[in-house]
Amino acid sequence: MKKFRLVFWSLILLPFAAVRLEAANLLQNPNFSGSLAQWVTPYATYDSTRSATADGTGSALGAFTLPSSAAYGNANGIEQCVNGIVPGTSYDFGGKVLIPSGQVGQGGGSVYIQWFDTVGCTGTLTGNTNTAIALAPPSSTNVWYPLLASATAPAGTSSVLVIGEIQHNA
Repeated sequence: MKKFRLVFWSLILLPFAAVRLEAANLLQNPNFSGSLAQWVTPYATYDSTRSATADGTGSALGAFTLPSSAAYGNANGIEQCVNGIVPGTSYDFGGKVLIPSGQVGQGGGSVYIQWFDTVGCTGTLTGNTNTAIALAPPSSTNVWYPLLASATAPAGTSSVLVIGEIQHNA
């Protein structure tokens, strides 16, 4: 078994605004303030020891174990569904990710979104987009990497699933 760990902090989903300061983060508990409340956490636990800022909000520690015979795998470390998405609207999304040192193999993480045609992130997938991927190696470990991207909600979209994805390459 091969295990890869990844730390997420401060995920965002913002409708694009002419003045970006006016846009509000649509995610609930985006900084993991004291817990992972509002997040579905298939492969993550709350980590109070790591924060990208001095405010001590904590982070989501994702861990994904590959079977010994597998060369590659990925998993949704954390996820949250956001309803009320407006088709044709551009949304900025992303977050920060830290790859702890002392791991075997290569791995990384990204922020990934999936658009759905019904509320609750069910129904038909209408599209998906992801940020760039932070990988170690060659990227340095124990450094917070910003991962940011923009995407326009496809026609017929009602909700979006925001995912902190863990990737592990043996």
